[in-house]
Amino acid sequence: MWFKASTLILRYRLPLLLLLLLGTIFMGYHALDTEFDYAFAKVIPKDHPKYINFQEFKKKFGEGGNTLVVSTKTGDHFKKSFFNDWYQLGNELKEIEGVQEVLSVPHCYRLVKNQEEERFDIEPLLQGKVSSKAEMDSIRNLFMDLPFYHGLVYNKTTKATLMALTLNKEVSTDKQVEMVETIKAKGEAVAEQHGIDIHYSGLPFIQSYKVSTISTEIFLFLFLASFFIIVILIVLFRSLYAVLFPALVVGIGVVWALGAITLLSYKITILTALIPNLILVIGIPNCVYLLNKYHAEFKKHGNKVRALTRMIERIGYVTLFANLTTAIGFAVFIFTEVTILKEFGIVAGLMITATFLISLITIPIVFSYLPQPKEKQMMHLDRQFFKGFLDFTTHVSAHYRKLVYSVTILVIIGSLAGKTCSSWSAISMA
Repeated sequence: MWFKASTLILRYRLPLLLLLLLGTIFMGYHALDTEFDYAFAKVIPKDHPKYINFQEFKKKFGEGGNTLVVSTKTGDHFKKSFFNDWYQLGNELKEIEGVQEVLSVPHCYRLVKNQEEERFDIEPLLQGKVSSKAEMDSIRNLFMDLPFYHGLVYNKTTKATLMALTLNKEVSTDKQVEMVETIKAKGEAVAEQHGIDIHYSGLPFIQSYKVSTISTEIFLFLFLASFFIIVILIVLFRSLYAVLFPALVVGIGVVWALGAITLLSYKITILTALIPNLILVIGIPNCVYLLNKYHAEFKKHGNKVRALTRMIERIGYVTLFANLTTAIGFAVFIFTEVTILKEFGIVAGLMITATFLISLITIPIVFSYLPQPKEKQMMHLDRQFFKGFLDFTTHVSAHYRKLVYSVTILVIIGSLAGKTCSSWSAISMA
């Protein structure tokens, strides 16, 4: 079977490469539409009583979640310079696209008796910037006569004040992140001017922070993992090809993963954000196994085609079962009732399988076009450290079986004991 597979891969190498290229372009096109999930993770099943009660609550009372709060604490909120700047900040924030309404001390409203029509009219507390201390004292007295706002936008005891912004729910996720960053920038300008600390809260801010953090960490972890793996590959193989093309395999796998998330109508969650790193961890060992076998076979007889054929024959089924068991392990999450686990299991299972196929096609075909490996690039096969370590593990496994079994059993018992203790601690705390 694997001999036929190796023959087909090497015989139809150009069509397979073109097919892989077209597939990557297709997946890359859909990867451009990948979005982050703003909603909080649904970590309980949809049929759970708590989840059902929460949905009924939202249906009855609605779901807000579109208010962002900017707050600070000053020695005197009614100092003319700060009051005017706080008022100006509110006006500037209201001009931002997506901000519907602003409520703060300078932007609150009061009821005015209309004697002629025998009704109450609503008018803003402030019509413009305060121009004098007397006007500031008048505004302060007017506000203090409005107990409705006490403890809501101003705390007399702590001198803390807040500004509540109502945001448009229809704004897209990317626009919301940009909008929150603009709000923060304008707020920090006022904070720097008056030497105060400004704090932000509200669901839009938390969601934007979550998305920004996840997107930053995806690239950070991917960069750090890639850097260390590239260093290891350079030290191991001493070849640019052995670094470049495994990295290409991982890059294709990441593009396919992002495209698959979009095609499945999913969004990037805190779990699916781990998939690019998972592709890296799965894809690089596949390439190392294949290249190591290729070099070992070529060193035996010096025939590149035979070495590539043997590489697919001998390592193909090994990597198949290694990747298959890993894919099945992650695919088990499909049977849970937790949405984010189910999505993660589906994408991870599919992409681990896809990464195996990508590496099995890319590495043999690419290296069939490249020159024969040089002696320097195969020096890793004769390094005494690796050979000595492998000989040591083989010797221990063959001659000290009882010791290996005993240590393994002790580790398992210790793990079970630790698990039991942690469970009892959790129960006692509850």
